[in-house]
Amino acid sequence: MLATIDWVARRYGVLPSRLLLEGDSIDIILATLGQRYENFVTENQRRKSKGQAPVAPDLTQEEMMAMLERAKKKTGKK
Repeated sequence: MLATIDWVARRYGVLPSRLLLEGDSIDIILATLGQRYENFVTENQRRKSKGQAPVAPDLTQEEMMAMLERAKKKTGKK
């Protein structure tokens, strides 16, 4: 947990003590989400520069099948 507080504090440019006093768990959630997005964009740029396919979405097969079914219903295809 201390490493997480240090990491979030560095990301936001505040002292860890200030993060502990004024921060909230939402800060950790948003910092983590922001870092994941940055990593995703960076990896896709790296793959594109090498002519590789983009990173596959982080979805389960069930989630992807549900998306496919919703798309089929919207277009009227079977």
